[in-house]
Amino acid sequence: MKKQLIILMLGSTVQAMEKNSLTNLPKDLKPLIVSQLLSANTPQEAVQNLKNFALVNKEFTSMIKDPQSLFSLVLQVIPSNNTPEQVGKILKTVTLLNPAVTTVINNPINLKKLLVPYVKNFVKNTHGKRYYTRTFFPVIKKAIEQLNIPEAYQWVMQNMNFYTIDNRIGNAYHIVLETNNPTVSEIYQAAAQVLNKSEEEINLTYRRNSQHETIPKTDAKATLASLNIPQNTTFYYEPRMASNKSIV
Repeated sequence: MKKQLIILMLGSTVQAMEKNSLTNLPKDLKPLIVSQLLSANTPQEAVQNLKNFALVNKEFTSMIKDPQSLFSLVLQVIPSNNTPEQVGKILKTVTLLNPAVTTVINNPINLKKLLVPYVKNFVKNTHGKRYYTRTFFPVIKKAIEQLNIPEAYQWVMQNMNFYTIDNRIGNAYHIVLETNNPTVSEIYQAAAQVLNKSEEEINLTYRRNSQHETIPKTDAKATLASLNIPQNTTFYYEPRMASNKSIV
C-alpha cells in the first residue's frame, strides 16, 4: 500500500507527513491547497498554516520569500465568489507573511491585475439587488476599502465607471467599465451582456429633466460626455416598450 501524504487541519494546526511529498504535485493543485490553508479563522492562523505548509514544500518556501511570486499566487486563490471580507483576509495574510508584498500590490500594473477582476466579480454578484447608481457607490466604496489597500479606491475611481441597468419591473443590473467616458457602443454591449439579450432587443433610456430620453444607437462611437450624459448614470430598460420610443 502506497504511503500517502495526509494534511490534517485542526484549527490553525497543519500536521504534514511524508516530508517533501507536496513538491511534485501538479501546479494547478497548489493554489487549491493554499486556498484551503487560507480558510483559517484569522489571518494570523492562516500565516501559521502557510508556514507549516512551507515546511513540507521547498518550492512554496521559495515562493513566499519572493513577493512577486506570492502576489501571483494570490491572484490564483481568489475565486470570483469570494466576499470582500474573505479577499481582505487573504491580502492581510500575505502581507503578514511577507510585508514586501505590499510594495508589489501597490505597483499600478499589479493593482490593476488585482482590482479589475475583483471589482467586476463584486459587481456581477450584486445583480438583481435594487441599487441605483447613487446608492451603489457606498456599496462599492465599502467593498474596496475592505481590501485595506490605501490606493485602491482612488485607483478604481480614476480608472473605472459604474452604471445601473434598471429593467423597471423589479430588477436591477450593475455594470462596470474600465473607462471614465464610455461610448454608446460600450454601454449597449455591457447592457446586452448582463441582460442576456442582443443589442438589437435593447433600448436604453436615462432621466433628463424628469423625462426619459433614449440613448441613440445610431451614434455608436459617440461618448456619453459628447451626448451630455452624466457619468455614473442609471439607465432604464423596459422590455415591453416599443422599439424606438422613450419611456416618459
